[in-house]
Order: sequence, then structure tokens, then C-alpha cells
Amino acid sequence: MRIAVTCIAFLLSLAFLWSNIFISIGSGELGVLYSRFFGGTVTDVVYEEGMRIIFPWDIMYIYNVRVQEETQSLNVRTSDGLNVTIQISLRYQLIPDKLPFLHKRIGPDYHR
Repeated sequence: MRIAVTCIAFLLSLAFLWSNIFISIGSGELGVLYSRFFGGTVTDVVYEEGMRIIFPWDIMYIYNVRVQEETQSLNVRTSDGLNVTIQISLRYQLIPDKLPFLHKRIGPDYHR
């Protein structure tokens, strides 16, 4: 009876924590691991695509490393005093080797 209760408790906790333990990193993405109890952000490993298994108390941050584009509009004034709208388009791609340092120094909202 004790073994059955232990197995059921283990299976229920595994089902509850499934999304925190088994992490799927898709194509065009890389992961950075934040280890809560063992030193914080792991800077020497970048996790590539595939299924990863981590401790439920750790957090895997997933970054898109494909070429991205961001468009911004600016209202500026010319030397003649006229208002002009300028539209700027930026294309960028994250450097995979520098991704843990980007996460540690700036964070997941680096593009805002």
C-alpha cells in the first residue's frame, strides 16, 4: 500500500511539473539556463534545439536567433521647420556565443 501511494504521488508531481522539467527548444531558437541554486545564469553553455530536461526550480529562457526585423517611425523637424516622418527598418541577428551574456546583462526584453 505504501509503495502504491508513493508511486501515485510521484506520478502526480511529475504530471504537475511536466512543463517545468521537459523543455522543447524549436528550430531557430537557443536556450539559456538560469540555475536557481547552482550559480545563476549558465554562461558557458548555450542549449541548442531539441528536448531538454532540467530541474523544476530552474528556468530555461528561449531566444529566437533567426534574422529579425524591427520597424520604427520617427517624427522629426527639418532645418526649414517642416515636420517629416522617417521610417527606419533595422535587421539584426543574435550572436549565439554571446547569448548568455546578453541574457545576464540585459535580459529577455533586449529589443524593447
